[in-house]
Amino acid sequence: MSQDQRDQLERLADTVLAASEAAETEIMLATGEDYLTRFANNQIHQNVGSRGATAVIRTVTDRRIGVAEAESLEADALRETLARAQEIAAVRPPLEDFHGLPTGGKVRPVVAYDAPTAACSPRDRADMVGALVAVAKRRKAEAAGLVATGAEELLVANSRGVRAWHRSTSARFQTVVTCGDGSGYAEDQSFALGNLDAKRVIRDGVGKAARSRKPHPIDGGEYDVVLEPAAVGSLLPLFSHIGFGAKAFQEGRSFMSGRLGQKVTGDRITIADNVHHTKLRGMPFDFEGVPTRRVKLIDRGTAAGVVWDSYLAGREKGRRASTGHALPPTYASYGAMPRGLVMAGGGDSLRGLIAGTERGLLVTRFHYVNVAERMKAVLTGMTRDGTFRIENGKVTHPVHNLRFTESVLEAFGRADGLTRMRRVIDGRLLCPAMRIRAFRFTGTTGF
Repeated sequence: MSQDQRDQLERLADTVLAASEAAETEIMLATGEDYLTRFANNQIHQNVGSRGATAVIRTVTDRRIGVAEAESLEADALRETLARAQEIAAVRPPLEDFHGLPTGGKVRPVVAYDAPTAACSPRDRADMVGALVAVAKRRKAEAAGLVATGAEELLVANSRGVRAWHRSTSARFQTVVTCGDGSGYAEDQSFALGNLDAKRVIRDGVGKAARSRKPHPIDGGEYDVVLEPAAVGSLLPLFSHIGFGAKAFQEGRSFMSGRLGQKVTGDRITIADNVHHTKLRGMPFDFEGVPTRRVKLIDRGTAAGVVWDSYLAGREKGRRASTGHALPPTYASYGAMPRGLVMAGGGDSLRGLIAGTERGLLVTRFHYVNVAERMKAVLTGMTRDGTFRIENGKVTHPVHNLRFTESVLEAFGRADGLTRMRRVIDGRLLCPAMRIRAFRFTGTTGF
């Protein structure tokens, strides 16, 4: 991904914009390579790679909007896509509260490209798997999971002067290890393969699987819980989706609606969207080419703001401006969404949180998390891959998994400790571990 490739994308964009007959035109061009090594039962069973390109063109005439997409950057494909977007716009009803494409602004670049990651070979990924499998076999465990690397390049341009370009790489190491009736989960992600803490992933995945064998039965009820970063990160995506976007906020469907400046959770909770954070290094502009600003969402328990795109901000008649959080035009109906959630940490250690818990549970992560009641941010899901009893400040034994049904706002209001240590979860979340008092579990499982 060189300067020559950037220049090529810009020439393609300029050609499309010059050829358009619409009053306003926007084009998004993306190229990428993704490589994946999957393993299960202590052996690699899939090693695949793909290269692709996408073009999305949006045209606007008399507030009539057309969007068309192609999986090619060839000149013929781009001409056909432009023509199709204009044809769609011609038969669409006008969007009366649309005020035009954005003019963008100065983008602060984010360095998120690592050449060794882009050049990662199947052998490099296999070596990581091999190190994990060797440890798993010594513990008579079986490892499954993936090692993934990728590289992407994106250009957004429009007829109002927007030109925004970004390139990035990504690396991920994730495993679920089983050891008899026990299982353990661990992961790490970064823009650079060399930043991954593979030793920790191996140690945590295999170690938890071995320690979680022969789980004890447990009843539902309220328990003090110590949630590891992966468990906190399991809650944040849906919590964010139902609360932090401008569309739900405008329509009164968000738990933030009508509550800006009011307490919504505990004083310890501060959450911001910050793609510029050095641990996340996200894309510094949105899919309209507008620079992405840091947005404080919850500030010490107080509802502070939501994220905006140009269309939704335009509906506020000058009271709001885009924060640079537009989705691609093909997903614009969902409205603006956060892309880099950062939860502030505290002054505790994971060991200290456990030591301060007389009777409770240590939770590795949740899965199958779904929304039960959006206005109160009630989510439901199950523990998975390492749930342990805490007694008198010590982890004593594994327990069967539990189903929770809990308001995240209320649960965060009962948080009384967060760790200094934070980890990247799912590539777009930075989360500490936290202790929550009286977390509600409504059911149990047999495993």
